Amino acid sequence: MNRFNGIKLRSSALIVAAVFCLSGLLGAACPSMDLTGNCRVDLHDFALLAKDWISVYDMDDLAALAEQWLTEGLPDITWVAIEDPNFVGEMSRYETTNAQYAQFLNTALHSGDIIVDPADPNYIIAAAGEYQGKRLYQLNGPGKPEDVVTDGGASRIIHNDGIFTVASGFEDHPVTYVSLYGASMFADYYGWRLPTEEEWQGVANYYGNFIYGCGETIDNTKANYLGSDHPDGTTSVGGFGYYGYGMADLAGNVQEWTTTVGDNDETSFATKGGWWFANETFCVIDSKTPARSAGMYRYLGFRVCR
Repeated sequence: MNRFNGIKLRSSALIVAAVFCLSGLLGAACPSMDLTGNCRVDLHDFALLAKDWISVYDMDDLAALAEQWLTEGLPDITWVAIEDPNFVGEMSRYETTNAQYAQFLNTALHSGDIIVDPADPNYIIAAAGEYQGKRLYQLNGPGKPEDVVTDGGASRIIHNDGIFTVASGFEDHPVTYVSLYGASMFADYYGWRLPTEEEWQGVANYYGNFIYGCGETIDNTKANYLGSDHPDGTTSVGGFGYYGYGMADLAGNVQEWTTTVGDNDETSFATKGGWWFANETFCVIDSKTPARSAGMYRYLGFRVCR
């Protein structure tokens, strides 16, 4: 169900105020509509704006404005139109980022669809619907502590006082420590979905001659994987160029969830693409690694399609 489109405007003035609060809190820098100079768009700014709005708009206009603002709050996904024997539609060019997932968490928290797990505040769980009670995301995921890598692949989304933010410098890195439930709920919330293994592989293979998601060969310039010459950990999405249909990071950076059940275990699902500390054999298009649907790992993220 598309939960995002199901948000109800119960009170025009209150919803508009809430939208301003959320808009300001999600921004990394002081938002342009911060009229009071406190780097937050809140009720004080709304009061100043309302002085002018009341003379121009009636309450029905304000309700429409609030609804428009909420709709414009969809995560900024770059879609690639694809016609492949295994997939016809649009797929996100990039892996879902920390910033995009934090935006979802903020919206879903304010709409009551998710909560911080009362049994363990390190986890975010679904509060209602198909995934009710399921753990979606792990806060404070430690990353890779061995090999002198203190936080490679760590979870980068921070929760404080009811607001999710992203650690500075990691906004455009792919989200990690997200379960299949968490990836699926993100997609469902906006009316999208996750690809199947067959769809993912068809897109990655382009016209059938690719060995890796980055072409017939793989090296330091094409992908973030073990042995490539860059710091351990995730890297900004798209940092290694575009291949095939114009897709990024189908080889390396993070492994990606699919909705295809594992070959021998109905509780696990196929994940694809290789990751930042996997060798090139895991980046081969035919390769897949099973992962439990509830699992949250330092190397596993996702992309969406529609």
